[in-house]
Amino acid sequence: MFAFDSFQGLPQPGTLDSTYPHFREGSLSATEEEFRANLRKHRVELLRVRVVPGWYDQVLVRRPAEREGLESVAFALVDCDLYESAVPVLEFLTPLLSDGAVLIFDDWYLFRANPRLGVQRAFHEWREKESDLGVSEFPWVPGSFQRAFIVHRPVQDGSVHGPERTEA
Repeated sequence: MFAFDSFQGLPQPGTLDSTYPHFREGSLSATEEEFRANLRKHRVELLRVRVVPGWYDQVLVRRPAEREGLESVAFALVDCDLYESAVPVLEFLTPLLSDGAVLIFDDWYLFRANPRLGVQRAFHEWREKESDLGVSEFPWVPGSFQRAFIVHRPVQDGSVHGPERTEA
């Protein structure tokens, strides 16, 4: 398991995300030790967790997948809160996502579920840019703000593997 986190809380919200009053620079912070304590509390084997500290827009552009030995991703929990944070995460994940990978977005319904804000905006822009990938809704038992998708890679004939793309 790979965990990417700044451990400094949220970055300064951009113009769009600043409309949500609870997002302030530094809010939602936790130390790496607090994170590891939570893993221990839930009986996660710490030797199986690689922690990569830093801001997404900085650490995800320096080939962390190669450096950390990350070859493919079958499951990703995208808990970014902000549009500006979700964009580099989705760009990073794109070449690594295996066919059938599950993407869970923790904060899908923030901003009153407005698809033009937050992680929804990042997801919809990503879908337009990565139009060769298909997605299907995943029958997830969600928390109050979560939404999940299964990613489908193109098959050899060029069509999208699996069901029609959703316009989620």
